[in-house]
Amino acid sequence: MFLISEKSPIALTSEHHARIDAMWKTFTAWRSVTVNDTLCRFLREEAGQITVAHDVTYKDVVGLRFKRHAQEAFTPPFQVLSAIALVYTADDLLILLERDSGDWGKSLECSGGFIRAKYMETEPFNADTFIGERVREDLELPEQVHLHCSYLGHYDAQSILEHMLVYCVTLSVDAAELMRLKTKAIVLPEEYTPREHEEHTKLPLHKPSRAVLERFHTK
Repeated sequence: MFLISEKSPIALTSEHHARIDAMWKTFTAWRSVTVNDTLCRFLREEAGQITVAHDVTYKDVVGLRFKRHAQEAFTPPFQVLSAIALVYTADDLLILLERDSGDWGKSLECSGGFIRAKYMETEPFNADTFIGERVREDLELPEQVHLHCSYLGHYDAQSILEHMLVYCVTLSVDAAELMRLKTKAIVLPEEYTPREHEEHTKLPLHKPSRAVLERFHTK
């Protein structure tokens, strides 16, 4: 999946700007933020190519979604591009990652993240390569572990202002070998389903990861 850039008008209202500033102040009082990167605003996807604009920031996203109630009616003024991976061992066991960062509390989640504008400074940018590198970094996988990445489709996560590219990443090692390598991977049992997550662990399941798993986790 390749990305290209395009300039396109964006209109944020005074109400949008007021909420962004207020919620960013609340957010940064809760969690220290060192970087407010420019992200990729999703415009369209066609024929294996995604067009984006570089005119919104992490602050804009967090400001509009932080502490927003799930039942609150909300029409997102934009969506930013992210990528998320359902990662499996060679023996088909799902892997999650423990994380406590961003505007979510401590939880288990799928590997992935925002596609930032700076990643596109060297074009063409390949999202397939990005997700493989991100999985390796998130899980701290050594080089001897090989990855096979395949694109599953997208998830239209309007409530969190994201257009999520969803991948399946299969590792070259089974669960037993992965545990011996002492990575950050948390291997779930064969019978795991996101609907029964609480039966397997006390850590909550990251809400965007839950939505993607409920749609794409079929193993």
